[in-house]
Amino acid sequence: MGGEGGEGGPKGPEPRVVYVLKRIATLLGIRLEKWDKFLAAFQADEPSTRALCRFLDESQDCPFCFIFPSGDAVTANCSDLPTTAQMKKKVIVMHRLQPEIEISKDNMHEAIVFVEITKNVMDLLNMYCQSVYLSTLMNPANQRGWSDLIAKDLMDKYHVFLAQLHVTVGLMK
Repeated sequence: MGGEGGEGGPKGPEPRVVYVLKRIATLLGIRLEKWDKFLAAFQADEPSTRALCRFLDESQDCPFCFIFPSGDAVTANCSDLPTTAQMKKKVIVMHRLQPEIEISKDNMHEAIVFVEITKNVMDLLNMYCQSVYLSTLMNPANQRGWSDLIAKDLMDKYHVFLAQLHVTVGLMK
C-alpha cells in the first residue's frame, strides 16, 4: 500500500487504493471534509488494508471484496460472506469483471464493478426481474429470430422463476 518513496520520504497510498476508497466514500456518503479521517482510519486497519491489496493484486484467488461500514471507517474482507448483522447496513461488493485481468491504475474503471447490497436485496431483485427483465423478454422486437417453442418455453420458465422469487421475498418478511 504505502511505502518509502525513492527520495527517502514517505509515499502516500497507492493510486489504486485511493481510487477504490474514493468510490466507497462516495457510495457511503462520506463528505469531502472527512476524507482524510476516513483514509487514515482505513490505513490503520491492517486486516482491511491487506484484504483490499489482496483483491487488487491476486486475480485468481480473490474475485470479490466485501466492504462493510463500521463507524467512521470501513472493513474490507475477501474471504467471508457478510453476516446477517452486517447485512442490516449497506454492504458494498467490489467484483472483478474478468478474473484473469490484472488491475492497474489505468484499467480500474473497466476492471472493477461496485455493487451496493442492502438488507432488502431480494425486494430489489424481485422489482428488477418484474419490471426490467420481464418487459425486455416479452418485447416482440427482442424475440425476433426465436422460434415460438423457444419463446414460450423461456417465458414459462421465467414466470416460474418469478413466482418462486415472489414466494421467497414473502417468506423473508
